[in-house]
Amino acid sequence: MTNLEIQQTRMGVESPWDVQNKSRAMAQAAVRQDNWPYPWAYMPPGGRPFSKVGSLAAPNYGAGNVALIPGVEYEVPAGYMGVISHLFWQYVGTGYVNGSGNVVVSVTVNQPVGITSAAGYGLPDYNAMVVSVGDAQFPWPVCGGWVLDEGNVVRMTAYTVATVGQGPPNYVLGGVLGWIWPSQMGRR
Repeated sequence: MTNLEIQQTRMGVESPWDVQNKSRAMAQAAVRQDNWPYPWAYMPPGGRPFSKVGSLAAPNYGAGNVALIPGVEYEVPAGYMGVISHLFWQYVGTGYVNGSGNVVVSVTVNQPVGITSAAGYGLPDYNAMVVSVGDAQFPWPVCGGWVLDEGNVVRMTAYTVATVGQGPPNYVLGGVLGWIWPSQMGRR
């Protein structure tokens, strides 16, 4: 046991890793693995994490220039369900004031980039965000997680409104994180 682990044990502090391991051990002790009660709250046995992170050179002004942040697109594979547990986005460059509305970022589900049709939807509370949330080191927790069905495609898009630098060296950074699990476990 390391000194840090000894200190944490004495202080009664458990790391997220410890909590996850204890939860998985309890689930594996159950008669059937599909009795895992809340697969969207803790990654169940058979689950796999996903982490889609990327950056986009700040696009031209206007909602007509919505662009996918390359690398921040994920499709839940057939036979699985998923959850978005954390996300982040930030602007790195000139002219940006957090909350000014000069950069707009959205997390969408099943919505093709640049098409404003009835297809798909913006993730509630995370559509048209004008205040940056989290960062790559400390992503923003999505309270309760957002459950995704098999075949759902989650994307992060961005556009600029005005007064911020465009193109390199101005970037919008973003990421969507979570996990998937076999869909036969069902949604409870």
